[in-house]
Amino acid sequence: MKQFLGNAIVGGILVIILGIFLLVNPNGAWDLIFRLIGIILLILAVVQVVNYFKSKGSPNQTKLSIVVAVIMTVFGILLLANPDLFKPLLPIICGIMIGYGAVLALVRNYRKKKQGQKVSGISIVLAIITLVLAVIVCFNPGFVMNFFMQLVGIALIIAGVTMFSASGGDAGTPRAR
Repeated sequence: MKQFLGNAIVGGILVIILGIFLLVNPNGAWDLIFRLIGIILLILAVVQVVNYFKSKGSPNQTKLSIVVAVIMTVFGILLLANPDLFKPLLPIICGIMIGYGAVLALVRNYRKKKQGQKVSGISIVLAIITLVLAVIVCFNPGFVMNFFMQLVGIALIIAGVTMFSASGGDAGTPRAR
């Protein structure tokens, strides 16, 4: 039981520290994430090339795997060298997907109304709000990414405090029975 409490305290403190880091330095957290993705892409590219040469002469072996490996290598190096290059793309892609969903909801509501079916005003308002948020995400990606990372930081701080408080705050103090 003592080991569990000790782990909960240490884990809680580490999660709180990580949460504070994300809250204070969200941009640095994104740099780390993109660099890790770059490393993963480079590892996958090496695996792709090794598999290509291992399967030489087999029907599964294609030149496309070398092309994919080269593309992964280029993106891996770019992510390692300059993660800022890709940061704006992530929220833009998310914004486009969110906006697409909002437009579909508006179109569905329009078609329902045209067919004489009842349309919820709340559904229309929520679709419009979603569309506005999607535009904000697309045109202000830096703010959105930092805000998201800060929300994750706050959640981690709360989780860390919860872990710490669930341990009772004392790993080695015997309790009275």
